[in-house]
Amino acid sequence: MDEMICIYRSDNTIEADLIKSHLESFGISTYLKTNDASGTLPQLRFINPIEILVHNKDIEKARKILQERESNDS
Repeated sequence: MDEMICIYRSDNTIEADLIKSHLESFGISTYLKTNDASGTLPQLRFINPIEILVHNKDIEKARKILQERESNDS
């Protein structure tokens, strides 16, 4: 089984969802890992942020996409 690696962390649910969708639009499978009691304790995101995980085989492609996205946002 292919290992999943954290590519991005955020305490903002909307930002995490947008980045997840952006990566998936390039064909990269993603997984959001949260530790906020299923949304009932959102303040826990400041201690344990939302993590966007990608498969190890997609890590380089995902990093490049995020770098391009960042440079376009600047």
